[in-house]
Amino acid sequence: MTHAAAAEMLTRLNPLFEQSASPQGVMTLALNEVSTPITAGARAGTILSGTLSLKGLSFAPGGMLRRVLALSERAEPARVYAPDQNIAFEFRDGVLRHAPLTLRAGGVTLRTQASRRAEGSLDCRVEIPCTLDMVGRDRALFERLKGEVFRLTIGGSAGAPEPDLKAFQEDLAARIGAARLKMARERATEELNRALDQIFRAE
Repeated sequence: MTHAAAAEMLTRLNPLFEQSASPQGVMTLALNEVSTPITAGARAGTILSGTLSLKGLSFAPGGMLRRVLALSERAEPARVYAPDQNIAFEFRDGVLRHAPLTLRAGGVTLRTQASRRAEGSLDCRVEIPCTLDMVGRDRALFERLKGEVFRLTIGGSAGAPEPDLKAFQEDLAARIGAARLKMARERATEELNRALDQIFRAE
């Protein structure tokens, strides 16, 4: 399989693979069921299910994945890695869906799941863990939000995916604001306790 063919197969599965380059590794496609009515408009009744197995897969990011990674880290990694995994997929009622898959880029682990309709409309979800860069490299704030996951929705079409950056940024800002407010309240409480302690000691 050529690099172009491998990239095309991955892109049909999930838009994060769009414009990826130089894929390396092994992909194994196993079909469990293929059913196509022998009638006009058979595509709508076609059923296809199977598993795509990835082993040692890595590639240079491009397109949508570069935009997603820019939300989490300043430095763009040269290559993205997919841990060895088996991804179940199904095409039914004109919709291609796949089970969650995992990608690793630099110090970030992404989880993504997508569905794509035959006419091209897209619904993709990406889970992005909080990183130090996402909170302005504020380590105290990062310790508060470490482990939290932010979700980015990508709609539009397969040919023109549209990430909902506004909703993502609003969620990030809201959680940062809540964390800062909690930190400020804790500092105020600590200062009040110290002041009260000094008063009681003076007595």
